[in-house]
Amino acid sequence: VCVKSHRGCNKAMHNDVKVDDALSGTTIISASFHFGRVTVCNVGDSRAVIGRRIRQRQPGDAEAEEEKEEVEEMSEVNITPIAVEDFKQEEKKQDPANTTVEDELEGRIGEIVAIPLSQDQTPYREDERERIKKAGAEVKSIDQMEGIEPMHENWDKVIAGEDIDENG
Repeated sequence: VCVKSHRGCNKAMHNDVKVDDALSGTTIISASFHFGRVTVCNVGDSRAVIGRRIRQRQPGDAEAEEEKEEVEEMSEVNITPIAVEDFKQEEKKQDPANTTVEDELEGRIGEIVAIPLSQDQTPYREDERERIKKAGAEVKSIDQMEGIEPMHENWDKVIAGEDIDENG
């Protein structure tokens, strides 16, 4: 359903005579909630986040245990790959004793935290550049396309969401 509707949106944009689509495309994100599950479909650099209140776990708290299992399950199926991996990296940098995610959240009871549900599909990400090239396409900046800048593969290690959003 996601693929069909997202392709339909892109096709409609390209077929609209009012849109100059020479350098345009579509970006779309959708979320469907059903039976306690969420399915997120993403094309482009759109982002989806969900807020979740951190609550105190009590021994024998079935609901809290269920929440913990849901978070672990989400991590296992890579629903939040950026958040989980980034958090693990930060843990290693900041805490030689290597505290756990639970330890970190313990001091934040009652807060609402943002949980990313998507990951930008942008050539600023190295894995996305590789995927694009494997599909037979080229990765170029506008300046490279217009002949202003020479072709190169020197894209540096850019962190989308930090370098791109804050520094252009």
